[in-house]
Amino acid sequence: MKTVLAGAGFALCMGWGAQGWAQGYEDPLEVQRCVWRCLADSPGAASQQYAQCVEALCSEGPPEPFVPSAANQANAPLWFAARTGDGKGNLAGVEDPLTGNSFYVMCGANGRHNLALFGPEGPDATMVMTIGGQSYQRAFVAYGGGYYARVDAGSAEVMALRAGRDLTIANAAGGVLMQIVLNGSQQAIAAACPQG
Repeated sequence: MKTVLAGAGFALCMGWGAQGWAQGYEDPLEVQRCVWRCLADSPGAASQQYAQCVEALCSEGPPEPFVPSAANQANAPLWFAARTGDGKGNLAGVEDPLTGNSFYVMCGANGRHNLALFGPEGPDATMVMTIGGQSYQRAFVAYGGGYYARVDAGSAEVMALRAGRDLTIANAAGGVLMQIVLNGSQQAIAAACPQG
């Protein structure tokens, strides 16, 4: 189960002082995680609370836009295809190694498709998926520990996931839930969803 912690309180409990998490960081991913903590603990990237948190704790400034490159492509998790747990369909999916959240395109034999996000907790929510620079807004329904959005076979989102280079999923407030390179998504989605 994932737990939401207030960034400043969590930092103090873990012994990280107000001098800033990023001081002394050797790994740029740690700086990025600090920035994401600030984003998660604020109303959004445009808020003053977020800017103050990043300035005070991360000292690297706000995050740079995600740009796929050969370096992060090589280190990106590979998408996979498998049968669904009930055996009534297939899925293609990937896990974000930074957040632990996972995302799936689930395809039933009847042509019914769902996009599924596991990891974040909360009620039904509107999510914004940015695939290769194109944004798609979908209402996701919370059910059984995940979020689901029904899409048609061959939908714009599924086609973009097959052709795009990167995926960012954010909540309506702009909080990033997942940000990955689409490494092997075309092959995995084609195998899981041959009808599109």
